[in-house]
Amino acid sequence: MELSFIDLAAEVTLQLIIFVFVLFILNFLVFQPLLRIRAIRKQETEAKELEAKRLMERGQALVDSYDQSIKEAKAEARRKLEVASSEGGRAAKEIVAAARAEGQQRFGAKKKHLQDAQQQVVRELDQKVEKVTDDFLSAIRH
Repeated sequence: MELSFIDLAAEVTLQLIIFVFVLFILNFLVFQPLLRIRAIRKQETEAKELEAKRLMERGQALVDSYDQSIKEAKAEARRKLEVASSEGGRAAKEIVAAARAEGQQRFGAKKKHLQDAQQQVVRELDQKVEKVTDDFLSAIRH
């Protein structure tokens, strides 16, 4: 049985038509949905990155505020120490003790406040990262 040129051309043409048809169907059923999911995932990732950057900037602002508060507390403690030193004697000892206690109290309060704020920012970041990961994984699974 010998294939003629016309039979061969018809078979190749039929295979080409089937290929184009399958390609067209795959485009709508696979390629386009994948591209949409990828675009959505990219947008969500960029949004989460911006949010993380904003939270990091907020955390840095809190740290800067903390540093400034420490400098102010130390400067105030130094001023009070100088006043106490000039008065001398027993009164100086009482003032120094009070200034130290107040400085330690302020320092401790500011430190606790900033640590709480930092922990809150870290928790928020962890939640955001978990959500991004969950969204990413669910997008991949679907």
